[in-house]
Amino acid sequence: MNPYTLDDSLLQQFKQAVFDHDDFLINAYCDFNGENRWNLICSAKDWLSVSVNGLPYIDLNHEIDDVRSLNVAQLIMTYDIVVESVKKLLQVFDLEHLLKGDNSIFNKPVPDDRYFKQIRACFAAHPVDFDSTDGVKVKVKGSNQKPERYLASWSSDVGGNADYSVYLYSNKPGSDPISFLMNFAQIHAYTAYSTTRVQ
Repeated sequence: MNPYTLDDSLLQQFKQAVFDHDDFLINAYCDFNGENRWNLICSAKDWLSVSVNGLPYIDLNHEIDDVRSLNVAQLIMTYDIVVESVKKLLQVFDLEHLLKGDNSIFNKPVPDDRYFKQIRACFAAHPVDFDSTDGVKVKVKGSNQKPERYLASWSSDVGGNADYSVYLYSNKPGSDPISFLMNFAQIHAYTAYSTTRVQ
């Protein structure tokens, strides 16, 4: 069983509030300035439910390395679904995303949202094509050179201060691989913090 789950009490409160006020929500958001925001509410609610209820069954201790690696990707993508669903709901209800620009979880020079996207790119979404090793994009101005791109190795569990790592390989000849580490507790804290910091 996956220990990095999310408390479903906030989700249950949200689902109940939508159920209790669905007539108002449909009337108010079905055509909100030419946009059907009711559908977005329903989609976010459904995917939050799938994600929160599915998290306990992601097996991070599977005996086969490749399966564990895919399950890590599934964990990261599930967290991403949760965070993005909450962001969309905040937009629907004109609420502020309080963590925009915050970097208190990962303590990196880029905001946590951007660093989480870097983790997602390296371990799950774009392991064979991304443009940064740390979330900071380097732009070469006025040059005919192709921009440096990166590719990730298969992910593996490492122990110590990190749970998983990948090596980032450059498309530039002669570049050394860069180790990129990820910690389950940090991505869990980022996701939990992102879903509870609503104003």
